[in-house]
Amino acid sequence: MTTTPRTDNELKRLLNSPAKGTSDEITMAPPLS
Repeated sequence: MTTTPRTDNELKRLLNSPAKGTSDEITMAPPLS
């Protein structure tokens, strides 16, 4: 498993973002899978 801190930070940022469809996008295509 090669997870970069940048990706993790981005995911956290997106999850914390109140943007619509963000959670859906992350759930549909998780780069940390």
